[in-house]
Amino acid sequence: MLNEPEAIYSEEKNIIENLKSEIKLKDKIIQLQEEKIELILKSEKKDS
Repeated sequence: MLNEPEAIYSEEKNIIENLKSEIKLKDKIIQLQEEKIELILKSEKKDS
């Protein structure tokens, strides 16, 4: 059983890790959206 400070530290560490994962996912989403925009622009150029 963790004592109080260790439990709080462990919980905070988990929260930080979750936030890091969330940031990585959001970065990935942004990257994919940018790639999608590039593809749309390329296809529009071909059409014109």
